[in-house]
Amino acid sequence: MAGIEGAGGSTVTSRERVLMAINHQEADRIPVDFWWSHEMRDKLLRHLNLKDTDQLQEFLGSDIRCIYPTYVGPKLKRFNDGSYDDFWGVIRKPCKHGGGEYDEVVFAPLAHATSLGDIEKIRWPNPDWFDYEALEGACDRYQDYAVMVGRMGIESQTIFIQTWFLRGLDQVLFDLAERPEFVEAMVEKIMDFRVEHVKRILSVVKGRAEVLQIADDYGMQEGLMMSPAVWRRIFAPPLKTLCDLVHDAGNVEFAIGSRGTGGLSGEKRGGVSRDHTPI
Repeated sequence: MAGIEGAGGSTVTSRERVLMAINHQEADRIPVDFWWSHEMRDKLLRHLNLKDTDQLQEFLGSDIRCIYPTYVGPKLKRFNDGSYDDFWGVIRKPCKHGGGEYDEVVFAPLAHATSLGDIEKIRWPNPDWFDYEALEGACDRYQDYAVMVGRMGIESQTIFIQTWFLRGLDQVLFDLAERPEFVEAMVEKIMDFRVEHVKRILSVVKGRAEVLQIADDYGMQEGLMMSPAVWRRIFAPPLKTLCDLVHDAGNVEFAIGSRGTGGLSGEKRGGVSRDHTPI
């Protein structure tokens, strides 16, 4: 289903369909993508008698394939209770909620930090911990699809969300009100990694991938989690930095997702970058 018959007998590939939508051109149909919990994925695979996610996406008509550079850094720890740490030093544990299971943060490395100096003491990720060349094969494998670099979770270029994981959402919101310099210091360290990481990604996927994903949830049901002025001062500049890297690379779009009906809808978005694709 990567390519289907269009008007006049022409064949439109998934990649072409997504690019047409990005460029505000009418395609044969609206491009689609599917994200799921692992429980729903496994149920669908069993029900449809399919062997893997690629087959499932093909069956459902998904136009997008997500890829990410392979982690090859220091061995990450796994613990007897099922918890594990990620390359940011955040420890998560699978926790059941109703009909599903989510990996909840059980250890945030900066949860009890009291000084700016404490921010320097934790282990920060190194861009060298990833195999970027592996992206070439992934792009070739999905050449008829729109390729998005990034997946939900830590394999996305988050900024605000990453501060939650490192310190806890409640504490970050308190810091924004009482000591914003603490959040600014965290964002600076996050961006030290993000900028070089994204540069290396783009050096490989330029001309091969269509979208770099960032999922950063700023919104609640009726507004931002912070004042617009705070968002513009602390979070708009690093978002613009990432977006400019994408646009300077050429032939790659920047997709930003912010959940909540009151996310960035009231902002001009021009303060983030030039054209970008909200999702």
